[in-house]
Amino acid sequence: MLHLTFPSRAGLLGVACLLVLPAVAKEQYTISASVEVEAYSDIGPIKQLLDDLEGPALDDGNFAFTHNQAELSYREGGFELSLFARYDYYLRFNRDTVDLAYQYKNDLPLDEGRVYQLYLDAKHIRANGVGYSYYFSPAAKWSSKVRLNLLRALELKEGGMQGFLVSREDDYDADIGLDYIYSEDTLLKRPPESVRAHGYGFDLDVGYQPTAQLGFSLMLRDVLTRLEWEGVTYTRARLTSNNVSFDENGTIQTRPALSGIESYRDETQRMPLRAALAADYQLSGKYAVNATLFSYDGRVFPRLGGSQQVGQFLVSADVDLRSRALAVGAELSGLSLMLRSDNTDWEKASHLAFSLAYHYRF
Repeated sequence: MLHLTFPSRAGLLGVACLLVLPAVAKEQYTISASVEVEAYSDIGPIKQLLDDLEGPALDDGNFAFTHNQAELSYREGGFELSLFARYDYYLRFNRDTVDLAYQYKNDLPLDEGRVYQLYLDAKHIRANGVGYSYYFSPAAKWSSKVRLNLLRALELKEGGMQGFLVSREDDYDADIGLDYIYSEDTLLKRPPESVRAHGYGFDLDVGYQPTAQLGFSLMLRDVLTRLEWEGVTYTRARLTSNNVSFDENGTIQTRPALSGIESYRDETQRMPLRAALAADYQLSGKYAVNATLFSYDGRVFPRLGGSQQVGQFLVSADVDLRSRALAVGAELSGLSLMLRSDNTDWEKASHLAFSLAYHYRF
């Protein structure tokens, strides 16, 4: 759940901006509200990940992510002030780690004699913030928007594990290293802690309209985003599993032995870059086609789509060629809605997205 609690220093700066804006430009006022949610997993349904992997066999894959943001904005002329709350989770892993976790969570025997090479990296924040944007046109046919985000983070997870596990006939050998910082230790089941961090980041939008029919756009999110954590809890440890056996059904029974250190340290956390490069072509007064390359931390999602004016509605659709997720959307008088899924049954969907926005100009 997203909670709106804003840092006092950023809030004071926001009030100052509101006082200054009327003296800068008076030609246009816009109030906006938006919610965007996107989740993707390339190993199986998102719901199955949330249910501790319980369910059918998983696909081959190496990452999953979710980005969620709620925002309120006020724009006057070329300046905009935004208040937002966000929740992000990003996981990277390898096939052996997925197989081991799946077999364990579903009470399945391990593959005897198999060497599981383990790798898991997690990145998570829950944060609130203030965004300061400036719109400008650097040249004819060009438009730009640059935004500074000031963040106050309330939850985190950063780091993960590496190592190996070898399954034997009635035992196994393991050597697994852990190194991560956290507000709640889900691996070792420690209680959550109260933590805070301040940070910053930049967003950039660039548009180019060479002709009346053809347009290009570039969107960059979390450019150089940094969060500075002070005195956050970390665990650096090594897990061995000498005290392990299998029951009569071949199910693993573990009593892990842990050695290492739990302490506090300062940490700089960086967020993955999200980007989108798009091209739009107006076929006629009612029809248009578009192509988009969306990227999350270097993973590219090509998308092809189109739109049509139907009365007062602008309806649109596109298909993501990587996830095979279909998106449908509609716009009317400043209100826009978009839904994306790769399955009509949301419990089986591996790619889900939703956005709702309203812009009121006066």
